[in-house]
Amino acid sequence: MMEAIGALATIALAIVGLAGVFSSTMASIATIIVGAAILIEGGSVGASSWALSRSSSASTTKTQTAVGGGLGAQTLWGVAGIVLGILALLGVSQLTLLSVAVLVFGASFMLGSFASAQAWQGSEAVTASTGG
Repeated sequence: MMEAIGALATIALAIVGLAGVFSSTMASIATIIVGAAILIEGGSVGASSWALSRSSSASTTKTQTAVGGGLGAQTLWGVAGIVLGILALLGVSQLTLLSVAVLVFGASFMLGSFASAQAWQGSEAVTASTGG
């Protein structure tokens, strides 16, 4: 839910920025919001996959490591995005920092999707082993 709110806020800020109203400021604020959404997503998915792995002996160490590593990186990159957005908002090499933030977010989405796929496969194994 929080990711959707962050996405809507980012879209609104992008529209305002494209209209020419404080474009670099709006981009910096949007970067902070996307970073916060990634941070929240990494934490929430990590918590649910941790609870799932604790509730069943069917999940393997390999799956737990892949999910934990991907979501840990996603959380870390969310914090990095927030820091980059704050620095850009303060006027420190805005274009460079915002470009780096886009790369960080792309890598976070890529690794986060791999971790989510691993978590999904782990939850299917748990469901199959418990008969649910």
